[in-house]
Amino acid sequence: MRSEPWFVNAIARSPSLIEYSSGLKTLDTIYLDTSFVEDIDFPTKSEGIRELLQKVSRYPADTVFHFQAWTYGYEDVWIALSKALGSKTQTFQIHVDEYKMLMFRSLVATNPNEKFASSLHLCPEAPGLVGFMCGNTYHAGCLTRDETARLHSCEKGNYCTTVKNSSVVWIRPIITRLPDGQTVAELGVGGGGDDLEREAELDYLSPEDVKSLLEA
Repeated sequence: MRSEPWFVNAIARSPSLIEYSSGLKTLDTIYLDTSFVEDIDFPTKSEGIRELLQKVSRYPADTVFHFQAWTYGYEDVWIALSKALGSKTQTFQIHVDEYKMLMFRSLVATNPNEKFASSLHLCPEAPGLVGFMCGNTYHAGCLTRDETARLHSCEKGNYCTTVKNSSVVWIRPIITRLPDGQTVAELGVGGGGDDLEREAELDYLSPEDVKSLLEA
């Protein structure tokens, strides 16, 4: 969680923490993430999204984009891009790989024992990502498995056919710009650098290993 102004204000107003934020009690320990301790100005997420939307809007309507979302926290970016590039009658969808889609679909829960049970979204971003029902009408989310989409966040190293065969504009997140104009790339400092990338948990079997298993 980024300690942006809205987040700090939310802590100050939290009924669970107001006795500490008002000085009635003192916290024993505060744990700080010191990944970035230099005196550098970091724009808020909303400022970053605004700049991204301004730049994306300059491209022709048939441009194919790829946004590298390799960790959690970019859900707001997906939703903002979908809304900005879509229309009043059609949702602009973003192609993701099966792993990402399954991860975000797991944020929707339905009681299997009730035939007409309503769905429960486990986070506020879930409806915008994977869809929701409003009355008897289904509204699609911004994520899709359709490879013909113009915006992609499919898995690095296993891109879909559209990304492989198209002239793609690559969107790579940055943290901030230094006074000299250099950009500081988002490298996953603090962990979680590849949360949304699949990783083999077992070593690959060599032909000799397979032969040994068959003979066992």
